[in-house]
Amino acid sequence: MAASPKIYDMSATNIDARDPYGLVSPEIFFNPHPLYHMLRYSEPVHWSQVLNAWILTRYDDVMAALKDPRLSNAMRRAIGTAQLSPQLREKMAPIDRFLLLWVLNLDDPEHHHLRVLLSKAFTPRAMDNMRPRIEQIANELLDAVQEDGHMDFVKQFAHPLPVRVIGELFGMPEDSHVVLSSWSKNISTFFEVGPAKVEVLDNMIQTVNDMTEYLRTVVNENRANPKDNILGSLIRAEEEGRVLTEDQLLATGIMILFAGHDSTVNLIGSGMFSLLKNPDQMALLKKKPELIGSAVSEFLRYESPVMRHDRAAREDLELHGYKIKKGQRIIVGLGAANRDPAQFANPDILDITRKNAKRHTTFGNGAHACLGASLACTQAEIAIQLALQRLPGIRLGTKSPVWREHFNFRGLRTLPVDF
Repeated sequence: MAASPKIYDMSATNIDARDPYGLVSPEIFFNPHPLYHMLRYSEPVHWSQVLNAWILTRYDDVMAALKDPRLSNAMRRAIGTAQLSPQLREKMAPIDRFLLLWVLNLDDPEHHHLRVLLSKAFTPRAMDNMRPRIEQIANELLDAVQEDGHMDFVKQFAHPLPVRVIGELFGMPEDSHVVLSSWSKNISTFFEVGPAKVEVLDNMIQTVNDMTEYLRTVVNENRANPKDNILGSLIRAEEEGRVLTEDQLLATGIMILFAGHDSTVNLIGSGMFSLLKNPDQMALLKKKPELIGSAVSEFLRYESPVMRHDRAAREDLELHGYKIKKGQRIIVGLGAANRDPAQFANPDILDITRKNAKRHTTFGNGAHACLGASLACTQAEIAIQLALQRLPGIRLGTKSPVWREHFNFRGLRTLPVDF
């Protein structure tokens, strides 16, 4: 007999209610996997009062939700903002207007229109053409530390590599990469901490203003002297009749500058950490470097750089007997799905030869699947393989690397290594 539909009354929601699965506990940042295993086993469709959202943790449910037209990307910003005080909502208004122009916060037809334009710049061929330059940058970064015998793998390698790559894709001069890194840090902190801290919100507002003015100058220069880079591709698409407003073009540029490297930093850092914690897998990759593509897919599954996506219900719907109401938020657990034993055998074991590792959920599914997936994987393959070749004695320099305290993104702040 089918389960009776369960209905939760939002009017009775208490956001200070007990958090039975530890979804807002410090443990979620350092090792979320036991919590997600428990939640997936006992209540895979879970209403969290403390997060004011539904949580999905099964692989099949997550993949279906990512393609479900009844779930909206655009509505989630309004839901989150509505929970803020009137004063904070007013201050957040320019940030919300800016974020709502990002392709990942749009629904069709606006989403499709912008994605078609972006796909002209993010073709696999274009990304593969970057390989020689990525290798050159990675070697330069390793040259700078090789004689030291130690480094912070994240701060001195995993972070600066994608920052420089994405900066060059925009035609930014090398002396601008430091300020790009600073801007990225302010945006990342805003997404980690939220707008409640005055200095975090102020830094976010200033960063958006600074990046907008900078990109406006770059766009004008690109129009006058067309270049073969991401902005050039978008501008050429405009000339072909698929027009973006200036606000859309600038917001899209900022989104790419941030999203184009932040998750890649996490992937490279966590991937190396996973190998260091599993010396048998490191030895195998050194012996069979042709496994690097499979290894990167397994890193994406094992420690997902993006742990979750949010959606909002466009209409009332039912899932496994639970009634989800229009306007309620759904947290789609990518990281939880990537450790679902129903999809991945022995999911807590790192296996760089795993046959179905490419079925990970990290890059999403359906219309909103990540456009930069190919570039991220290419950088991770090159970075990790070169590090293993040039630093053959690499080993952990600490037992306690520092993880980012972020619900959506999983990555290391620091990773000291010796070699």
